[in-house]
Amino acid sequence: LVDNSCFIQSFKQISTSGAVQAPPTIRVIDMGCGRGYLTFSLHSYLCNNFLMPENEQKANCKPGLTVQTQGIDRRPKLIKEINGIADDLGGEFSSLRFIEGDIGNTDDALFGDDSGSDSIAKNTLDILIALHACDTATDDSI
Repeated sequence: LVDNSCFIQSFKQISTSGAVQAPPTIRVIDMGCGRGYLTFSLHSYLCNNFLMPENEQKANCKPGLTVQTQGIDRRPKLIKEINGIADDLGGEFSSLRFIEGDIGNTDDALFGDDSGSDSIAKNTLDILIALHACDTATDDSI
C-alpha cells in the first residue's frame, strides 16, 4: 500500500485555502487508478468536506453540490472488484465508478451519457489525478 497521506494533505491545504471555489458538480478522474486507494480516499474527502448535509452549515459547502469520481484502469477483473466494493459501501460512494480503459483512449467513456445533467458537458472534469508507482502511467496521462 502506497502512503497517499502527503498528497491528501497537500490537496486539503489547497481546497480549504479559500482560493478554490467548488463548481456545482466536482468531477474527478483517476487515470490508472489500480486498486483505487487514492480514488476512494479523495472521493470521500471531497464528499465529507464539500457536500452539505441537510440542516447543517459548513464553510466550504454549497447546497446541491455533487461529487462524481471515476477511476480508470485497464484490468477488467480489478474494475469489477472495486466497483463491487463501491457498491457495497453505498452512500457517498454511489457516485464513484471505475471503468475499464486505457489512459490514452478514454474520452468517449468519461462520465457516461450525461443524461442527468443539462449544465455540464460530457467529458468535462475538474480534477485529474495520476499518482503512480509504475513505469509510464503518469507520463501517459499527461
